[in-house]
Amino acid sequence: MSLNKVVLITGASSGIDAAIGRELSAAGAKVMLGARRTNRLDTLAEEIRANGGEAMTRRLDVTDRADVAAFAKTAPGLGTRRRDRQ
Repeated sequence: MSLNKVVLITGASSGIDAAIGRELSAAGAKVMLGARRTNRLDTLAEEIRANGGEAMTRRLDVTDRADVAAFAKTAPGLGTRRRDRQ
């Protein structure tokens, strides 16, 4: 079974959040990875893509509300789905 979802992951540059990104991508989800350490995000996204997954990255500071909103808007497919629900 393949997850046909877009998943946003904060704190994805290391630890359990990076592992979640790998696992969800392996299950077929498109992942949007966010964290302050962009060099680590880029490395993780390259790994995911090399394994056949789809990943995007964006620098993210979760203490900044505007940054979080911009992160969500950048994620692939989210804008279309949100409009469809209204």
